[in-house]
Amino acid sequence: MGLFDNRSIVVTRLVVAVVLLSLFGIFVAMTVVATEGILPDKAEAANSYTVTGDMAWMLVCSAMVLLMTPAIAFFYGGMINSQSVVATIATAVLPMAIVPIVWCLIGFSLAFGEDVGGVFGNPATYGLMYNVGASRWNDLTISTSTWFTYQCVFAIITPSIIVGAICDRVNFPALCVFIPLWHIIVYCPITHMVWTPDGIIAAWGVLDFAGGMVVHMSAGYAALAAAFFLGPSKVKTELPANVPYVVLGTALLWFGWFGFVGGSAFGASVYASHAILNTNIATGVAMLTWMLIDQAHGHAFKATGMCLGVVVGLVAITPAAGFVN
Repeated sequence: MGLFDNRSIVVTRLVVAVVLLSLFGIFVAMTVVATEGILPDKAEAANSYTVTGDMAWMLVCSAMVLLMTPAIAFFYGGMINSQSVVATIATAVLPMAIVPIVWCLIGFSLAFGEDVGGVFGNPATYGLMYNVGASRWNDLTISTSTWFTYQCVFAIITPSIIVGAICDRVNFPALCVFIPLWHIIVYCPITHMVWTPDGIIAAWGVLDFAGGMVVHMSAGYAALAAAFFLGPSKVKTELPANVPYVVLGTALLWFGWFGFVGGSAFGASVYASHAILNTNIATGVAMLTWMLIDQAHGHAFKATGMCLGVVVGLVAITPAAGFVN
């Protein structure tokens, strides 16, 4: 079902025109409120606190984490029934079109703006990308724009995880509404509560190195709630539609995960190396463990089982990747 099914061509064109004009208006507003940019004087000032290696590392990690969203699309697309492969891949990458816009408008500010009650950030702090530019991000050796970019790709992948539980029971129009609402109401506040010093969960002493709570738990509970709400799937269960897709998605996830945990060290450091080392070891152990458990139950080795072991290991080590000694 399309977004404009059962609508006249005039209504369809009107809606598209309104959306495009709105986006243009938002762009103009962001340009007007911008207080700084990458101008020669700003860039020269930024050089006084930035470390080129750290900036490069964070940007590379951002690209690696972004790659994890199409990786999830392949992983889910291979696991689902054969009738839903293309639709599943499409729904999994849909957040790449929606979340960056919401992140620019209000998401980043809700997550990392000035504290409001320990629950969310002030929308006026960074709304419309106000104050996002060459300025230093806290006490780190990277710019605010670099941090903005890195956290944006985290925000993109999180709703993609939810899709796996409901991909054959929900359509595009519903997701186009659900994704931005969930991002604003759930993701941004929990990011603020866990990853900012004034957040109420951080104040309890909870540690989440790279998103075990912010990304995986929030998406996991949302997926479970959505599955219960939508009810059982009416599509007959089949064998995985495309095992090579599953393997490809798993391989890309493992690769991208190094950016997931490595960037959470905020720079190219021994800390980043330590986090990646722990992640690689834990993932390999989980993969082998899954294979051995399958054997203990009398099952043959399966590529899908190996891939599930990989994902379990990646998820399990994430919140403690930089803390395990």
